[in-house]
Amino acid sequence: MSEGDDNITAAEHVYYGDRETSNLCVVVGAGASAAHLHVHWEVMGSASVYFSKMKRSQMRECKENVVSFATDRPEAWKCLVARLYPPLDDFDFNSAVEIVPLISFLDIPWLIPKVKALISVSTQTGDRTPAQADVLCSNGFSDIVEEWFTCSAWAVKAAPLFIRECASAGALKIAGSFVLEALQSMTDKLQPFILSDFPPMKSLRKGKNSANWFGAKLGKW
Repeated sequence: MSEGDDNITAAEHVYYGDRETSNLCVVVGAGASAAHLHVHWEVMGSASVYFSKMKRSQMRECKENVVSFATDRPEAWKCLVARLYPPLDDFDFNSAVEIVPLISFLDIPWLIPKVKALISVSTQTGDRTPAQADVLCSNGFSDIVEEWFTCSAWAVKAAPLFIRECASAGALKIAGSFVLEALQSMTDKLQPFILSDFPPMKSLRKGKNSANWFGAKLGKW
């Protein structure tokens, strides 16, 4: 991979593999901030079912050898394409999450296991954010977010933030289910006190009612 000679504030040109045999330009973004990724049909078609079908269909893009994705983020594409060419750059946690929508859209199933391994519970919990949970749940990776919430110490701190900031129904339901199960577990443990004449009985009963109300709301999602 090599950068073009132009200043990247104008138009960015990035070349992958052999520059002389490049036969496809993927334009990501719009206007002066767009990135022009010079690649090869053979590599892209071998890696992605989307590009393979496009090449066989003889669409206009095949004749012009230019494919545009005006609303996509150049950084995500550069990270993905760098993984398709030697030296096969590895992803970090944030990059792995960012390319998830591309893997789904471009149909690159062979990358899914590697990406899932990077964003599973074995990674640093500090990297997990509500926005990342939204991305994962919106692209068929909700099982990873569910796995995050098996880490009780992290989940106890993260669940309120995720409920407050997540936008996808899938991520909200996962975080909400964790809270509901935690409330129910606490209620079960305190049940003997709730049924006794222990002084805080009223507030404990209120906590149980809160759990039931939350469960009813969660069932509607």
